[in-house]
Amino acid sequence: MLRYLFILTYLTISFIFSANENRDNYFYGHWELDVEKSLEANLASKSLKADLKRKFIDHKIIFSRSGKYKERIGNIITKGTWSRYKEDLAIVRIESDEKISQRIARLKEKLSNPKLTRYQKTRLEQKLYFLDRASVKSYDYKNGYLILSLKRQDRHIKLFFRNEI
Repeated sequence: MLRYLFILTYLTISFIFSANENRDNYFYGHWELDVEKSLEANLASKSLKADLKRKFIDHKIIFSRSGKYKERIGNIITKGTWSRYKEDLAIVRIESDEKISQRIARLKEKLSNPKLTRYQKTRLEQKLYFLDRASVKSYDYKNGYLILSLKRQDRHIKLFFRNEI
């Protein structure tokens, strides 16, 4: 009888600790854009807030347990992979997405044209650089939100995602 009690206790404890291992990874699951929190954090004007509240912004992301990443903004779907580097940091790579790789190939093909002016070549190289930078994203987890920090030419934008229910 004592043996069965010991085995039952051991199985229960191992089950509890194995369940906690999965729970420590906050990134798994479906996330949706929290428009209110994102606008508040980026100090958007009242007119922009009112305009965006009237429009339905459909921006969702999925972090699967297999390491796959999927982002949907309206009808545009982007796929990639993700890895967790710290307890509260995940890095997403979308350079393998078909649309991204096609765009990179087109830019490289245009750059190989010997008739380009110095200005045209510089502009194409800048586009390629920004596309490479945009194909890697980092998400931070803080207070129940995933935070995507975007650097745009003159602004730093933070998008907040909440767990989809």
